[in-house]
Amino acid sequence: MPESGPEKRYFTLDEANAYVPVLEKWLGNMKDLRARSAALQEELTTVLANVHLNTGGRAASDFAVILHRLQTYTARIREEGILVRDVESGLVDFPSIRAEREVFLCWKLGEENVQHWHELDTGFSGRKPIDEHDDDTPERT
Repeated sequence: MPESGPEKRYFTLDEANAYVPVLEKWLGNMKDLRARSAALQEELTTVLANVHLNTGGRAASDFAVILHRLQTYTARIREEGILVRDVESGLVDFPSIRAEREVFLCWKLGEENVQHWHELDTGFSGRKPIDEHDDDTPERT
């Protein structure tokens, strides 16, 4: 019998906003790790071209550590039910319910809190501001 995955989580606006401080830290760390991995890529290209001569040395070891850390951050965020759309811009989506349909609350690194939402099929370009006085606003706790 196939195992079912974890139940999908839906965030209220307050719940999503509670994650902003930790996401700022984690996404900042992830951006730093990606920059470090990019710096190692040129060195690794040379190492990989000569892999039959060596085991990759320090660059390969550092790169493996960076990849592991990135995967750890990504897995931790995913476990919370949050979707990382772009590490460089720090763009994340929180599944939510709005007017009895699934939408995404949308936050980007540098924004003070979650201020936008969008339909599942529109992405960042379809972001709309959350209007606190709109009956269609994502639920609050």
